[in-house]
Amino acid sequence: MAYQKFKELCKNKYFVDKTNIIKKFNELLNSPINNVCITKPRRFGKSSIAFMIIAYYSKRRNKEFKEIFNKLNVSKNEDINTEKGKSKYEETMGKYHTIYLDFSKYHEGFKYLNDYIYVLEERVLYELKDNIEKNEHGPIILEKINNLLDLFEIKFNKLAIFLDYYYSITNEKFVFVIDEWDYIFSNDKYTINERNMFLSFLKNLLKDQAYIALTYMTGILPIAKRSSGSSLNCFLEYSMLKDDIFYEYFGFKEKEVEALCKINGKLKLEEMKEWYNGYSIKGENIFNPYSIINALINNSTGNYWTNTGPMKEIKENLNFNIYGIKDDFLKLITRESIKIELNGYGAENKQQQAVNGRKTKQRSVIDKNENMRNEMYSLMVVYGFLTYNNGEVKIPNKELLEKFKQILNDKNEFEIYNNLMNYSKKMLEATLTKNTKDVCQILEKVHTKRSTIKGYYDHITLEFIVKFAYFDAQNKYDIKQEETRGKGFVDFIFYPKHDNENKTVIILELKVGKSAEEAINQIYKKDYYAGLRRLGYKILLVGINCTKKDKKYDCIIEEYDENKSKQNQNNDDISEYSSNDQNKNKRKNNDYDQVQKKRKYDLRKRK
Repeated sequence: MAYQKFKELCKNKYFVDKTNIIKKFNELLNSPINNVCITKPRRFGKSSIAFMIIAYYSKRRNKEFKEIFNKLNVSKNEDINTEKGKSKYEETMGKYHTIYLDFSKYHEGFKYLNDYIYVLEERVLYELKDNIEKNEHGPIILEKINNLLDLFEIKFNKLAIFLDYYYSITNEKFVFVIDEWDYIFSNDKYTINERNMFLSFLKNLLKDQAYIALTYMTGILPIAKRSSGSSLNCFLEYSMLKDDIFYEYFGFKEKEVEALCKINGKLKLEEMKEWYNGYSIKGENIFNPYSIINALINNSTGNYWTNTGPMKEIKENLNFNIYGIKDDFLKLITRESIKIELNGYGAENKQQQAVNGRKTKQRSVIDKNENMRNEMYSLMVVYGFLTYNNGEVKIPNKELLEKFKQILNDKNEFEIYNNLMNYSKKMLEATLTKNTKDVCQILEKVHTKRSTIKGYYDHITLEFIVKFAYFDAQNKYDIKQEETRGKGFVDFIFYPKHDNENKTVIILELKVGKSAEEAINQIYKKDYYAGLRRLGYKILLVGINCTKKDKKYDCIIEEYDENKSKQNQNNDDISEYSSNDQNKNKRKNNDYDQVQKKRKYDLRKRK
């Protein structure tokens, strides 16, 4: 199956060559650390890499696949001054036995995991023996191994023992590809003891085994959370929480998406960036590949995120408001980041939850603590709902933002969110129609609903209130904060998106304890609208002020006024002239003082 799948991938119109990852694997091949576990969210290309590895390393059909790989990046020598890269390709391509295991398949009909593992081993052994028997000395080798197995009455770990015997006779090694390794942990069908037995099975099969040239294991859940031990500590682990080596091969880079858009001819890069970009690793943005391909096939951007993962668990955690998580989410859905140093999340956490009787449905309101908060954020990063970079988590793109809005759309469980969402939808309309009364009322309502804002009130607090009040405007406007414009930094500026028929730019300035008029005057004084009218935009100026004492809002909304602009410029010129004049007078006075001092000194000298 893996061979055929890879051939189909290569023929795809939107195929992206990721075969350079094999060069990374070749560095680990036959080394002391040759087991790699790379876990990513669903539909991030993990299985495609698995099919590629089988097709590349396998002795079966190696001539057929040599023709394919000869045209791909893995066969190209990066260093023109050496043949090392080329020789590595020749030495490794099609030179190994390969074993492919997918632990998400064929569980139906098995009541116990032990039965499933037994049948799985027997199936793999059957295929191995069939292939070995076709070799020149195959029958003799098989007879020796079978005699040994019968002699010691081997019933458990038969696959590991068979491979060990085979290697001792032939000195031939195997490449293991294990897909969906964590299915056993994400499926509630199996008990804690069965899961522990599964870990033991993998340990016996893979740890410190001479017959292994390389193991590529993948899934969604890491084996263990960061900074902790594991029974499978023989693996190098890379996940959405930390991956500086393999990140570029799981998901698409911007230049790859740009090339795909050119092939498509209809979709634009900027639109794809808005919807599917945002997984930032080492300063490079990674796109969701599954959604990108679906958008290209359908010639339409939209939400293609698969309905998998712990959505129910996330929803219940929000309901329990674990360690203020609801307040965090108000920030996240306004595209802010949350600072947090994540501890990680893996299969170990799943086991511990079950041991402690702390499955999601059994959690109580009392179970609110920082560890739970950290665990939930780690889980959401692992499953791809959030991105984690430089000690901060955030919602990566519009696709995931829409997903979270669906979670919050339950009127019974998330009434506070729905009220705030409704206010947000009215806010943009009130602004565009210059309804300052409604704007102030909405700001006061949003303020009241935000229970964490008490007592102390400053510009940063007001910025957050305004962000949430205009949350729905993100659908039609590209909202920039603290952007350099004119002679300073504007608090907020709303640029209409390409599909927005209303070509009005909204410039918004905030004040605390001053006046809305001062905010408007600052927009003119700092020339925040510079160059926008030449681009054909209408300009709407919004000044908002909130009193410090009683938290009352006042607002001015007006269209750009050329006369006011000139008047402010003239006032600036007069102010500058006056300032220069004063400086001149100061210099004159200083000169006069210096002359007088010199005269007095000369007179004293004469005396």
